[in-house]
Amino acid sequence: MDQEKHPTDVLVKYHVNLLNDTTGLDLERGCSYEIGHSQYYKEAEILPANRPPQRLEDVWCSHNILLGHAQAVKVYREKFQKKQKGLIGITVDGEAEIPWEEPSMSEEEFRKQ
Repeated sequence: MDQEKHPTDVLVKYHVNLLNDTTGLDLERGCSYEIGHSQYYKEAEILPANRPPQRLEDVWCSHNILLGHAQAVKVYREKFQKKQKGLIGITVDGEAEIPWEEPSMSEEEFRKQ
């Protein structure tokens, strides 16, 4: 990091979750497996590795990626920014699907897609 003038951390939550949830690979655990009693509150239940997917797992995954980015920012600011006079940023990578509409399509043809 000490050679970078403008380091950028890339938040790829979508790709992490895509690899974790939809590849069909036999992954042993989801992104949230390590969340346990020591990280949030003392009485929290430790999640077993073989549990069904959790409703908020994507949110937990994003949360942990952002915590990693925050740590990288802290290290850069404390050790490198003053010397380099650089900036640090984050790029959020995501996907959106927009249906393709041919200019000559009728409303009915478009809805059939």
